[in-house]
Amino acid sequence: MSLKNIMGLLEGRSIGLWAVLMLMFQPGFILGQALDTSPSNELVPVSFDQANLFYFQSFLEAGRDELQQMISFDWGVHFFRNRGGNSSDSDLFLQGLRLRSSIDGQIPWSDLAGLNTPLRNRWQRMPTQRQEYALENRLGVQHIDISPFRNRLQNHLVFSVANRFYSTRFGYSTTREFGKKPHRFSLSYTGRIGFFNHLRSSSFWLSWAYRPERSSEWGAVLFGVRSTRSRQGALTREIWELLGPDFRSDQGNWKGRSRPTRLVEAFRPLLLFYRNTQTEAAEWNSSVALQIGRGRQTRLSYQDAPHPNPVYYRYLPSFYRRRAFGHRTDLAQIEQDLIRNPDLSWQQLVEINRGSSSGQAFYSVLGDQEKRRRIWFSSHVKAKPSPRSTWYTGIAFLGERYKYSQHLLDLLGAQWWKNVDPFTHQAYNVEGPMEKIQGEPVGYAYNFYSQSFRLDASYRHQAGPLEIQGGVKYQYLNRRRTGLYANDWYGLLAKGPSANLKQQMLGARLWGQWDANLRYQFRGSIQCEQTFLPLSSLLIEPELSNSIHQPLPTPWALSVNLEAKTRQEDWELRITGFYNKLAEQQSRRNYYSETVHSQSFISEVLANQSQLHLGFEGLFVWQPLPSNSFEFGWQLRKDVWQNNPRLHWYFRPEPNEVNQNTEPVSINQTVSLKGKALAKGPQSALGMRWNYQSEKYWWLQLGLHCLWNNRLALAPVRYTNSFLLSPKGTEPIPLSPNELWAYRLQEKLPAAAYMHLSWGKSWKNKERYTRLFISFQNLTNSRTPTGGFQQGRVGHVSMAREEFVSGYPLFGNRYWMNSGRTFFLNLSHFF
Repeated sequence: MSLKNIMGLLEGRSIGLWAVLMLMFQPGFILGQALDTSPSNELVPVSFDQANLFYFQSFLEAGRDELQQMISFDWGVHFFRNRGGNSSDSDLFLQGLRLRSSIDGQIPWSDLAGLNTPLRNRWQRMPTQRQEYALENRLGVQHIDISPFRNRLQNHLVFSVANRFYSTRFGYSTTREFGKKPHRFSLSYTGRIGFFNHLRSSSFWLSWAYRPERSSEWGAVLFGVRSTRSRQGALTREIWELLGPDFRSDQGNWKGRSRPTRLVEAFRPLLLFYRNTQTEAAEWNSSVALQIGRGRQTRLSYQDAPHPNPVYYRYLPSFYRRRAFGHRTDLAQIEQDLIRNPDLSWQQLVEINRGSSSGQAFYSVLGDQEKRRRIWFSSHVKAKPSPRSTWYTGIAFLGERYKYSQHLLDLLGAQWWKNVDPFTHQAYNVEGPMEKIQGEPVGYAYNFYSQSFRLDASYRHQAGPLEIQGGVKYQYLNRRRTGLYANDWYGLLAKGPSANLKQQMLGARLWGQWDANLRYQFRGSIQCEQTFLPLSSLLIEPELSNSIHQPLPTPWALSVNLEAKTRQEDWELRITGFYNKLAEQQSRRNYYSETVHSQSFISEVLANQSQLHLGFEGLFVWQPLPSNSFEFGWQLRKDVWQNNPRLHWYFRPEPNEVNQNTEPVSINQTVSLKGKALAKGPQSALGMRWNYQSEKYWWLQLGLHCLWNNRLALAPVRYTNSFLLSPKGTEPIPLSPNELWAYRLQEKLPAAAYMHLSWGKSWKNKERYTRLFISFQNLTNSRTPTGGFQQGRVGHVSMAREEFVSGYPLFGNRYWMNSGRTFFLNLSHFF
């Protein structure tokens, strides 16, 4: 697909539709997966423009939530969106039966890549840590077709309304393509603005192509996306009962206007150059790209002051019911006021800051800011020694620099920085009046560097109805993290550089396809990868390196996929089975926990993870009439932990009456997770849909979907030996099997059933085109959790017992709730 084909997708379509089409037809290319198990005709995807890769990389990083909304507006694909940007979709067909929820507040790229590819096994594209850092150079071979020139001008207006958080959006895009041989230029701009939901987004596209002859082309693309959106966390059942399932803890009011406490902002422009040559026997494609951008997430911080969030556990009824001294009147009044007025009052915070000259209260707005630079190069050759055989070989390189820092963005009227206690000074790691450091880095920061190289080759041969392909790939990755400085506040321990992490990966794949009489088709693939890790650390501070500087296990992965399909005159049946063993090197997060050692911020690393996914899924399509079709889909799968990973904890304890130690602590222990279910969304699903297409350019869809066997994500700390120790941390607390089972219970979410109705109509008047789309989701208004997680705050069995016996858990499980009955209306006009 050339630049002309890409821009052609914009003609008569919104940017959301463009995104959907690209994701639907070329999902594998976006990810650069570790396990490319999707049935395809190439070891790596082909017929795709390099510019699309970077478009989607920027787009996915900058506006995942907006992409969901765009797809909903333009295609009627509704996400039952989990709080915090997670998704657990219920439309089995349009979403390819990929029903997952994620606990990290981000949409996995694999979900986006598999949105509209029915019955493809996209789960294995959940990126591991090593994949995230080496995304581009896993993409391998690429190809650009050379197409003719043409001049055109296209404008697009879009207006969208949704009842979810009263979302209203207005967008405008324009595309201009012009030029005379051998030059061609194209220019595109798209902007969207959201009211009541703090969404702002815009994108631009400028490209130039030079073709001195039909067999070669030079070109350049400048592209960028800017977006701003709010983010939301999961809520407990107690908060649902008090404030309702639609309560947003990040919403606030400032002088009568809404101002969220959490915003996500991103802008990452990209410049790409490419060179393509094509002959009858071979093709050569090369490209180099540079990306420079930044992103920021804001949040509200407080010191020596009441917690500003009304969902904070000390303001909830369960906190007072747990106290032996009963319900305190003064705190009860605070609780009642916050429940009556759940939206945060920014004006009140400013007044508290201005009136606290003694330093008893302090609120501020912090921002986690990241700056990223990337340079990427790839080149590949495709040769056809015979009409039935094809060779591919390619190389790719990625260099990346990532700088993270925490910034103080807004003082909210505070004037007394010198008077705060020493702990707060230490926490912010700054000196002097706050006015002088506003906007400067505070807290902690680090630099991250990564270089990776990839080489791959494959061979394809076709003999009659049988087609076979095999290939190998090699990748080298070098990462290092330097310049870390931190403080006790975040559980990090020291200043100074961190050790390097180097790894090599070898992979092999065999794929085959057999077509019988054009009515029956069988596909199968087997792929394995072995990762070699030299002596390496877990990217932790040097003072702990002696205890953790050790060789890590060498993860390996295996994937087997089988697919059978038959197509008759008026019906089609497709069945897919899969067995996938995945291995991840490690994952890391920071959070606050109350353990037998202390109450402190913990830096947690979960290493040597191995996961197993197996099952089968199917789709039956029946079309008795040209205008009517019926679809039936099902999915039965099993996603479990295959081993007991290693848990590494690093923290500095806070002194208490039991433990006065404040020295840094490093704990390595095994997590008993083998056989436990993974939180990948519903593992069983059944759905059906009726489609009607009118000759008068309108269509109607009605769907019913049932989802079950969905579980919450586990808190690893509950499955360690230290969880069972006494408060002194010396001996295990005796527990009955039933009691231990209750404390470690992985909650199973209730089954859910959803019904959807979508309608669309198109009009065309000469060169003008208008489209109206209306979608009603969850017609029965079913309010059920779509995902969630156990809180790691409960870090020892004594606390778990108190939570369980009281009946009023302070740190209960957190959930993302579906949207209830919603509608989307989208009106687009092209001229």
